[in-house]
Amino acid sequence: MKNIFLFLCIIVNSLTFVSCERDATVELPDTDPKPVLVCFISPQDSMIRVTLTNSRPIYSSQKSNFPYIIKNAEVKISSNGISAIIPFISDSLGYQLATNFFSIKEGEKYFLDVTIPDGRKLSASTQIPIKKPNEVKYKLTRTVKDSSEFFIDLTYNVEISWEDIIGEKNTYRTLVYSLNTTKNSKDTSAFLISEEYKSDDLGDGLTIKANTEIFAGYSTDSLSGNVPVQIGTLIYLIVGNDDYIKYHKDLSRFQEMNPFSEPTINFSNIKGGIGCFGSYLMDKKRL
Repeated sequence: MKNIFLFLCIIVNSLTFVSCERDATVELPDTDPKPVLVCFISPQDSMIRVTLTNSRPIYSSQKSNFPYIIKNAEVKISSNGISAIIPFISDSLGYQLATNFFSIKEGEKYFLDVTIPDGRKLSASTQIPIKKPNEVKYKLTRTVKDSSEFFIDLTYNVEISWEDIIGEKNTYRTLVYSLNTTKNSKDTSAFLISEEYKSDDLGDGLTIKANTEIFAGYSTDSLSGNVPVQIGTLIYLIVGNDDYIKYHKDLSRFQEMNPFSEPTINFSNIKGGIGCFGSYLMDKKRL
């Protein structure tokens, strides 16, 4: 009898919880997009490139009123009383200006001012680093691990070494790209293999090294087909200012293909919007 009573109590409680369920209607706040400005300048670049877009809020009915790419803004760069308008180039889907018309120099401070026809305004500034790393050395070692008439298994080890810039705190960014092509194509494609950040935490003026291993095994049949085969390696050694480093470090932490990657808030130094205006010096080598 006691067990029957307990069973009836469980049924009654279950029905009570079910009857408490309600369909909830929650009105989410309508959010307008924010302008997104991204620009990185360097004396080693031949072009000044600016991308200007609208952000895409998750909850908004205003998306259709704001195009993703902003094409009709006035984008102005200035330094030491000299300024230039950066025009929108349709083929590039961005704003571009050759450094022949507006030079970028080490140690100088630059300002970017943007006016969008709908009244929104953005501004930012950046200071170009003064020195590049000294005694930069690149070494590429090719090792064949196994080979046959059907397959070649090999690796490339890329080593970069340089002397830290003395007298200041520095963080360096290294990028290694694999250059690939096929026998049936004259085009060359670049694939990012490695991105690393190195600092001078261990001591000012010391030699810093970065190593990357590239696996480049391929079937010998691919030499007569359309399977990519590595034909070279492109390496960048970059010393960026704080804004450049912070922004790219935040980007590198986000793993788009990882379903468990949590959303992050990227560094921004843009007044009136989001994004980054940064600067850098670089050394580049193809091996």
